[in-house]
Amino acid sequence: MSAFSEMLQSEIDSNNLSAMRISACTNISRPTVAKIINGQRLPTMEELVSIMALMPLTVSKRVS
Repeated sequence: MSAFSEMLQSEIDSNNLSAMRISACTNISRPTVAKIINGQRLPTMEELVSIMALMPLTVSKRVS
């Protein structure tokens, strides 16, 4: 699992999200979301922006 996917999984758990919910809110297919979460592929810049828009991250979380 990549560092990105580990961070993403942590945020998903913290915010009670699921691959299905992320998919529905971002128009990214559920299989693609699952691959991103599992570290099987990295998101495109557009996918990254869409996914991260769902996360209530603070500045300290973004910097560290």
